[in-house]
Amino acid sequence: MLLVAVLSACVGIPRGGSVQDGGTVEGDGGDVDVNFIAPGPAEGATPEQILRGFIDAAASPQNNYEIAREFLAPALRSDWDPDAGVTIDQGGRTFAPVADTVQLTVSPVAAVDDRGEYRESGNSSPLSWTYSFEQVRGEWRIAAAPPGIVLESSTFADVFAAYSLSYFDPSFTRLVPDQRWFPSRASTATRIVGALLDGPAEWLKGAVATAFPEGTSLTSDAVPVEAGTARVDLTKPALQADAVTLQRMQLQLSSSLVQLSGSVGGVAAVSNVAITVVGNSTQTVSPLSLAAPRVDPRALVQRGDEFGFASGNRLEAVPGISTAVVAAGADAAVLSADHDQAAVRSAAGVTVIQADGDIRLVDNRQGLLPPTMDPFGFTWTVPAAAPSALLAHDAAGGTVQVATSWTGASTIDSIQVSREGTRLVALLRDGTQSRLVAAAIIRGDRNAPLRLGDPVELRVMSTGATAVTWVDDITVAVLLGGADATTIVTQQIGGRSAPVPKLADVTNLVGGNGPTQLRALTSDGRLLLPRGSSWQEAGSDVRFIATQLGSPD
Repeated sequence: MLLVAVLSACVGIPRGGSVQDGGTVEGDGGDVDVNFIAPGPAEGATPEQILRGFIDAAASPQNNYEIAREFLAPALRSDWDPDAGVTIDQGGRTFAPVADTVQLTVSPVAAVDDRGEYRESGNSSPLSWTYSFEQVRGEWRIAAAPPGIVLESSTFADVFAAYSLSYFDPSFTRLVPDQRWFPSRASTATRIVGALLDGPAEWLKGAVATAFPEGTSLTSDAVPVEAGTARVDLTKPALQADAVTLQRMQLQLSSSLVQLSGSVGGVAAVSNVAITVVGNSTQTVSPLSLAAPRVDPRALVQRGDEFGFASGNRLEAVPGISTAVVAAGADAAVLSADHDQAAVRSAAGVTVIQADGDIRLVDNRQGLLPPTMDPFGFTWTVPAAAPSALLAHDAAGGTVQVATSWTGASTIDSIQVSREGTRLVALLRDGTQSRLVAAAIIRGDRNAPLRLGDPVELRVMSTGATAVTWVDDITVAVLLGGADATTIVTQQIGGRSAPVPKLADVTNLVGGNGPTQLRALTSDGRLLLPRGSSWQEAGSDVRFIATQLGSPD
């Protein structure tokens, strides 16, 4: 495969003709755009060589995988569906001729389905496919092939990119990301809009909302981008939309499409969205803006007999909250986005503290995990030894049992609700094996949680995991191992995992605004923050770090 890298914009590369001198490439030394341009079939190639070339050509998605289709027999070229899915492996493939066929075997590490949903593999059990061949004008071509493509992990990262489709929480006051992966090519905008209109990932259904009237789709399979404006023409059901609904539709589209920066060859940059319905312009609406929840960048900690935001050697108290947290003898806490409510765990159980002075013990069961809270005012509690005994407590003192759908778990080590309140992540354990799962929160009247949707398994760990925390709206961080040897891994919801700089003797982990604002606590009370490839001490004598849902500023 020929790898071509250019500094500012990818251009067409001739695949024939003599070599010509090129001019000097000016650049600022920044990131380069990468396009893979694979060679077509070689004259006289064997079936195995044809199959190898076809697999390699999957790294060139331009023009609807034009090069890959050259390896196919004419009858298969138009029928083969490369968008049916991606199997991602680490190499080490085997090609075994069997009669008039060749069998390809790979060890998968992840997969992307036809909707762009990414899943890491729980194991690397080999997968095999059989390809048959026929001769076309004296040259071997593939006559039968499974849909989809195979890519090595390193190549996948260059060919595909992650895009967050935007949906709403049930109150239409917060955006919820649904991460998908699509190949970088001219039709990427079309894939994004088509997937958005098709609805959220299966595991999110019932927890998120969309503004598009039911049955809305694109009038044609194209979203042209002209001078930075994506033109989205919708079918007749969109005529039902009133001004508020149009605002929300516009926000969903723009939030999903402005991720197209034009930094990847073949993908046009999008800065605006124009909606039409069956070719007719819609009414002009003022733009709607919803900011993702952000927490105070300062760590919220208890140190000695003080609780508050760490600023150098002093703590800034939370009015109406800090004194009660200390008085409760708390060893864990979570603070609401508007800072008017906190939930703490102590020897007595879980207590909810209101800034107006109301203090209520809501759960006195033994062995409770640190509580979590959602933006609708519910505090969530569960005992470590009873994963299904999940309760949600409202601000008025009412309690509801939240039905869970995870099975096979003997204990639960950590839970946390996302800041917009539609998703929950949990660390479940069955014996010595830990599982990180995500589940949608299905709500009823007044946004009371009713049940969790079917969980999505994000990661299986042989080493025991002790804590999970939200890092941003699509990423969580997991603390694995004991005090002597700890590891931190970030895991995207619908994406890839990555290690964080190693550190030892860590007992807890709390997220901030992105990976650079993770806060780790050691057993001897040192507060650590990531700095490049290492960690920096930012405080001492800390009893615990509290979780924040947001900031009123």
